Amino acid sequence: KWQETPTGSSIIHRLLIWEFVGDEIFNRPLVGHGPGTSRHIGQNIILNVPNTKQEIKGGIPLHPHNNFLEIWLELGFLGIIIITALWTKIIQYGIKMRKESYIIGTGICSSIVTIFIISNLSFGIFQAWWMSSLALIFLIMFQSLSSKK
Repeated sequence: KWQETPTGSSIIHRLLIWEFVGDEIFNRPLVGHGPGTSRHIGQNIILNVPNTKQEIKGGIPLHPHNNFLEIWLELGFLGIIIITALWTKIIQYGIKMRKESYIIGTGICSSIVTIFIISNLSFGIFQAWWMSSLALIFLIMFQSLSSKK
């Protein structure tokens, strides 16, 4: 079955976690559960993978694998407003850079889209190495056009 392949298992894994996280968000939608709490929520929960005998131990094994859900779960509605405003500014920056330099701007926009996809499918927002990587990438983006001028 496709659910038992590595890709199918990963997709189902994330969907089950996202469903669990959504239910937990509804418990405290405005204030959230607090920074860094996602790894502790639902530790004793076992999620059953549909149509298989597989199970996932822990409602959220480490983090939700989706930055928007993690921020809403941990920081509440205010956190989701802040991250949405931040992403809006990042997208506006990419559009502005593309108008200034088509080639460099296209590279910056491609990087922004890639970061957005990876952030919402793989890593937790508060992982230090991921935040450091993003900071380095954005530093390179900012410097790429300033060195051209």
